[in-house]
Parts: sequence; structure tokens; C-alpha cells
Amino acid sequence: MPAMTAMPNYACIIVDLCLALCDKGYFSATGGNVALRVGHEHIAVTPSATDYLEMTPDDVCLLRLSDLAQVSGARAPSVESALHARVLRRRPDAGCSIHTHQPIASACALMSRYLRHFGLAPEVYIPDRIFEGYGPNIAAIDKLIDAGATLIITLDCGTVSAGPIAHAR
Repeated sequence: MPAMTAMPNYACIIVDLCLALCDKGYFSATGGNVALRVGHEHIAVTPSATDYLEMTPDDVCLLRLSDLAQVSGARAPSVESALHARVLRRRPDAGCSIHTHQPIASACALMSRYLRHFGLAPEVYIPDRIFEGYGPNIAAIDKLIDAGATLIITLDCGTVSAGPIAHAR
């Protein structure tokens, strides 16, 4: 599809929102997606299979809310576009719909909230499963220790982590 001549504000909002969600640990790589209501007839959605740290406003897709026809955007829209559209059609008061594929992100968010309740300031680190694999890894543990970590809590990593955990000790 042809690029728009002036980048609309909604595309920049989607990019900023995705970066903030990545920063908080709710999104990682391509896991998760966002839809933003644009007026009464359109929604802007994240593109499919696009790393949020690489996404640009040109990648954001504008769809007609009624039939999900793509109006603009350099990439294909999220495969979750229909889910977002159903939510936004049923909830005209909602301006945005967020869907995450990251159960570990939810676990980290809950653990962080719990630790902050007790006055602690946790640093959340979620490995990139494409480049770092599943669970803790020695390079990440070394980076956390070098940054001053004195306690490392792992979530959702199972028995595949024996080597990195032994390294951390």
C-alpha cells in the first residue's frame, strides 16, 4: 500500500505505546498487539510479525472498523485485528485494546508490583526468546550481577535452567 504523505498522530501513539509496553515487560519482540480507535469508523493496529523495537509509524495499519479492510499501512495487520475490532465495536467508550502473548510478562508485572509494595525497586529482565532462548542464560545473569543485582528471581523457566542458576551462585 502507498505510504501516507504526513504521518498521522495515531501511528506515532501506537509506536510509543508499544515501546512503553516493551519497557514495562508486557510485550517482547512480536508478542502482543494493540488497536487504537481512530474516530468512529477506523482502528489503527500493530502490524503482524514486526518486532516492536523495530516498528515505525509507517508500519502501523489503519483498518475500517466495520469490515477490517486495510486503508493504509506498510505491512499486514495483526492477526488479532478481529479480536480488537469485536472489543471496540462492543465498547464504544473504549479507545484502545491491548492483547499480550506474554504470560511471563504478566507474572513479572505481578511480582514487581508485590515487591514494590514492600519498598523494593525490582529490575525486570525478560530474555528475548529468539536470541537468548527460553529461561535464564549465563550472559544475562552476568549482566544483571555486573549491574548490581544481589537477588535474581526467575519465573516460568522450569528445569532447563540448572546451568545458569548454578552459574549465578
